[in-house]
Amino acid sequence: MKKFTVMVASLLVAGGLSAQNFEDALRTSETFPRGNARFMSMSGAMGALGGNASAIGVNPAGSAIARSGVLEITPAFTYIKSENHFQGNYNRRFETAFRVPNFSLMFARETPDAGVLSGISYGFAVNNQNIFDASVRYDTKNATSSFSDEALWAAEQAGDIERFDPFTNLFYKTYLIDQNDDGAFFSDFRGGGTQYGQRQITRIDRSGGKNEYLFNFGLDFSQYVYVGADLSIQGINHTRIFTVEEQCPQENFEFLNGFTYRSNLAISGNGLMGKFGFIARPVEYIRLGLAYHTPTKFFLTEKETQRVKSSFYKSIFDDDNVVWGDESTTNEYDYSITTPGKTVASLGVVFKNVAMLGIDYESINYGNAYIDSRFDAFAYADENDGIKENLTRVDNLKIGAEAIYGMYSFRLGTALYGNPYEKYKNDDIFYRTDISAGLGIKTEGGFYCDFAWVKSTQTKYNYLYTNYVGDDVEGKSKIKKSDFAVTLGFRF
Repeated sequence: MKKFTVMVASLLVAGGLSAQNFEDALRTSETFPRGNARFMSMSGAMGALGGNASAIGVNPAGSAIARSGVLEITPAFTYIKSENHFQGNYNRRFETAFRVPNFSLMFARETPDAGVLSGISYGFAVNNQNIFDASVRYDTKNATSSFSDEALWAAEQAGDIERFDPFTNLFYKTYLIDQNDDGAFFSDFRGGGTQYGQRQITRIDRSGGKNEYLFNFGLDFSQYVYVGADLSIQGINHTRIFTVEEQCPQENFEFLNGFTYRSNLAISGNGLMGKFGFIARPVEYIRLGLAYHTPTKFFLTEKETQRVKSSFYKSIFDDDNVVWGDESTTNEYDYSITTPGKTVASLGVVFKNVAMLGIDYESINYGNAYIDSRFDAFAYADENDGIKENLTRVDNLKIGAEAIYGMYSFRLGTALYGNPYEKYKNDDIFYRTDISAGLGIKTEGGFYCDFAWVKSTQTKYNYLYTNYVGDDVEGKSKIKKSDFAVTLGFRF
């Protein structure tokens, strides 16, 4: 089944003349916030509860609930496991990452002589919005396709060697595709007949993340209404190493010994956006929150180096002694992505400061993301059509609870994320699920220490290449991450 146009599919890996696509838009837009340990252990469901330096990234009005300033830092260790399925084969990959997902310096002061205005808060916080680290490996004896099929198909569409894009040209220059005397293009897999059965090893190694740097201001009106605003500067960096190695046994292949394709992709940039929110306390125990996050304009630089190496048992031409090939190309792009806005509605229940419950509902339409060029208004018309065609609106639900006993706090949470893909339905009910737990300890002197554990599970479909008849070849991976975080803080 053809899941989307071949042109868009080929861009996912090959790069061609334009490497950006709806997957780039989704990766730039998605947020799975990580902050201080209290916020993480309640799965971020603090939009109406407030009073937390990381929660201001959900609803800026939450800072106005705080009655004291805070200085805190949070280191976190992440253990990542991928379970990979491709053509009936299964394997696992493991890796670790260390990050500092939160640093905060917040100030709060009461203004008893200012009429209905009873408090002002302001400060700065750094919170992690996403972590890209993951390693995927697929290993199979592929009896139905080759990675070089995409280059062969592209060559036939171009019809002329002079019209090859950089990706196709790599395979031509390394003798993996060629042209016979009749002008027809062929490969060792698809020449006089169709022949597969090579061992195919695919590796995808991703790293990097997205952080936001928040400047917050909040106002407390008689402890019944709280309003706030954030100026958010966001930074993103993403590195992907994509490798395909195909080994062809001599008993099956007369000429081709094998080849390796490798793509090194690095994306980095910054964005700017604003957040606005309010929290109302209509009765003593209830808090209602509403926040809006504006679209973010990211200015990005992307650099990709692609390399193909091939080797042969012997040449297909009797008078040609070339039995290997090695070619590479590098492309660099400057472009922008505008991510969609987000609306967050929250409910908080606080019982005499000994127990609290938070519920957050988020709505975001990833189909509203937009890729743009500074030089050509129509440069990404096809890619933006692909965004609208392949991405959709999602609804996310987060629930967190905390119970306080003396100097100790006990926390639990869960987060359920909707599927952002319009066409590709996930086998699981939710695109991603988080469960979390934590413990907090505070002293009378203002020092506190919080611990958090978060387990996230996400199913990803990695689109590897397009086969000769235009169908997507994809692998399925279940990414499981365990975060262990500790926050050291001081209230003043």
